[in-house]
Amino acid sequence: MINKNYVIAIYLRLSLEDDGYGESESISNQRDLVNNYISSHNEFDGCSVLEFSDDGYSGTNFNRPHVTKMLKQAKSGKINCIIVKDFSRFGRNHIEVGDYIEQIFPFLGIRFISVNNNFDSKNLSMQTGTLDIAFTNLINDYYSKDVSKKVTSAKQAKMRKGDYMSTTALYGYRKMDGNKNRLDIDPVAAKYVHAVFELCLEGKSTGAIATELNAKNIPTPLAYKRIIGYERKWNTVNDTNFWTRAMVWKLLRDERYLGITISGKTKVMRVGSNKRYRQPKSEWIVVHDTHTPIISEESFYKAQELLGLKKERDANKMVERLLGGKVKCGCCGHTMRGRYDRERPYFFCETLKVHKSDCVSEKVYEDILSDIVLAFVRKYTACANSILSRLKNQASENIAKMAESASNLQAIIKKTKTAKVNLYESYKEGKLTRDMYIEKCNYYKNVVIKLQDDLEKLNCELTALRGKEHENQLLDNFKKLYNLPKLTPHLVSELVSTIKIYDINNIEITWNFCDDYQKELVLRNCPEIT
Repeated sequence: MINKNYVIAIYLRLSLEDDGYGESESISNQRDLVNNYISSHNEFDGCSVLEFSDDGYSGTNFNRPHVTKMLKQAKSGKINCIIVKDFSRFGRNHIEVGDYIEQIFPFLGIRFISVNNNFDSKNLSMQTGTLDIAFTNLINDYYSKDVSKKVTSAKQAKMRKGDYMSTTALYGYRKMDGNKNRLDIDPVAAKYVHAVFELCLEGKSTGAIATELNAKNIPTPLAYKRIIGYERKWNTVNDTNFWTRAMVWKLLRDERYLGITISGKTKVMRVGSNKRYRQPKSEWIVVHDTHTPIISEESFYKAQELLGLKKERDANKMVERLLGGKVKCGCCGHTMRGRYDRERPYFFCETLKVHKSDCVSEKVYEDILSDIVLAFVRKYTACANSILSRLKNQASENIAKMAESASNLQAIIKKTKTAKVNLYESYKEGKLTRDMYIEKCNYYKNVVIKLQDDLEKLNCELTALRGKEHENQLLDNFKKLYNLPKLTPHLVSELVSTIKIYDINNIEITWNFCDDYQKELVLRNCPEIT
């Protein structure tokens, strides 16, 4: 009998990719199946059971709120056992799933059970390293990528028809009744959009427009969404949302107010990733006359001319910007504006000009910030040698791990080919009809092609990784920075993420190299990175 303090976590997941399976993959079905498994095993009597459920999240990565919460508790020793319906519920990336089940969970002393796969890590004879389990995880991964391609293709087809694909309507519009992919004018918000353009056409700057909008309590796009009942939480720099120069600029530049739908501005990096990159304008999908314009072409392009003149004046003042874009107000979170048209460049918080707040009111001079950043960079260089050594050792481990993955793929390919050959025997013995035999042959053929493609890519990555095993340009350069006479914009871009100013004597620097260096800095008693 298991100790009464034993804690079981059941994990449930459902995403759009599972729609075709209906109730069989539903959250309720998964919950019932796992709870029945627990109740049918006397060893779990009296144990505490926690439930973690992610509804509407893909299994191609682990960027899911409740799986993250579960794993955090597992790593802190609050969970003894994790039970799922099958491996695909936990995740569809066969390498990541394998890492957790083969290495991380055993290291943490956590038992892992997959009910439908008849897998229990307590049984030492069963390992995810076996070809059966590895093959299952790989097929889950392959299926998810295939579904992703089909979904992407369907979305692009809708974009080319001019369908509006965003989850919320553009400020000034609302979703059309009965057709969520089309827009109707929202009379209230449309008046606010008109007001912004009218102020611009009067010759007012974006800063002056923002100040007037805030003074008149005209709601921002985010504030208006909250007013009309949207419950979604957006990332904001503080709870009070107000108009800024950048917000006004963005609205005035938005061509969608001419009745145009623009899609495909960004693209996901890869299947399962949350990171996106901006596509060149030539790749955007632009469809005209998809909804009623709020702004006339004459007014819109006149506003663009006025904005263009302001942009041209600013361009004439451009000088080398050392810390531009990195300095943020610690109170409101907005990027502080730099004045580079002075003999001694400085930063100031523009929020004070458009909204009453407790933001930094003093000028923060760039040369003072530069000296502070440079002093800290020099202190951190003392740890560069040990960090470089650690990362190179880790690179060697990654190479070994990747080589093992390649070997496992080769074994799976061999087993799949064998399974295909064995189909003929099943067909001869009458276990398979001719149609079933042909269908399964084609299936295994496609799987082998996919696996061989994955193996080729893996071998290419392995070759590239081996070529860079002894390279780390950033760290090699970092070791040489101790006697650096001054910072350069390129170096600041490489090293500094943000510089938050709370007041003239309270500054917080966040570094790009924090994750790689933090552990080593603590071990070496170096100044802590903040």
